[in-house]
Amino acid sequence: MLDKHEREINYLRLSITGRCNLDCIYCKRESGKSPDLTMEEIGRLVQALAALGVNKIRLTGGEPLMRKDVVEIVRVCAAAPGIIDLAMTTNAILMHKYAAALKEAGLNRVNISLNTLIPETFKQMCRYGRLDEVLAGLKAAEEAGFPVKINVVLMRGINDAEIGDFIRMAKERPVEVRFIEYMPMGRRYDKSKMIATEEVLRLFPELLPLENENKSSVARLYRGEGYKGLVGFISPVSHAFCHLCNRLRVTHDAKLRMCLGDDGETDLRPALAGSDEELKNFFAQALAAKPKQGFCSDFETRRGMGNIGG
Repeated sequence: MLDKHEREINYLRLSITGRCNLDCIYCKRESGKSPDLTMEEIGRLVQALAALGVNKIRLTGGEPLMRKDVVEIVRVCAAAPGIIDLAMTTNAILMHKYAAALKEAGLNRVNISLNTLIPETFKQMCRYGRLDEVLAGLKAAEEAGFPVKINVVLMRGINDAEIGDFIRMAKERPVEVRFIEYMPMGRRYDKSKMIATEEVLRLFPELLPLENENKSSVARLYRGEGYKGLVGFISPVSHAFCHLCNRLRVTHDAKLRMCLGDDGETDLRPALAGSDEELKNFFAQALAAKPKQGFCSDFETRRGMGNIGG
């Protein structure tokens, strides 16, 4: 699928639940009464989008592992003709229960949200859960054979003193640690807490840029001498990558969202009530609403990250 700006759209970010077992301060998730997408609805929309050219899916939440049917959802998505890459973003607290089954069902990769290595800071940032639960989930994912990326949302005055510790993790372990700029999501965004990528790079000049083999990836990759892993930077605020955007989003409450940094949404449920052909036509026509720019035009969203799915 091509949008009106000639960008190829082949990547679906699919939120499968609004529930979460954490309450992270940057997520600003608001509780709602809208039901999550059903298994049937997920299967139909994945089939329709795969037929239109989507070949990559990332399952998000809330926390996707909160759904008891998460393994079957993975199986349905992986089985859709044309899907070549199926990933999940998770806080990993429940990963010890599901890792092996998810791998068997067809999940290819996991990104684990781990914003601090200090238990007290974990409580401050996540408000529920424990750091050791996340670390156990990380271990379970690695033991199941998943390639793992660590997502770190940097926030000034909260976890910025740990940047060196995370970089050391990438030096000593074969993981990709990804620093993500704190984004203007929701009504309580505090711009003063945003740390631009260049600030980190100035502090760690030993990090040398690499060419990212995945040309559609928004991560800029770096590596220091002798590093076993990689350091990535996702910089939607300071280094806009709207021109690279290849994705669309479906929220857990069945809203089609064409841009993370734009509040435009369309209710999917009327289209899901129609035929498969009508559903495909709906998606194809909806591409006309995909904006050229999001965060790079100084936009702030009304929905928090946790209600969109990242």
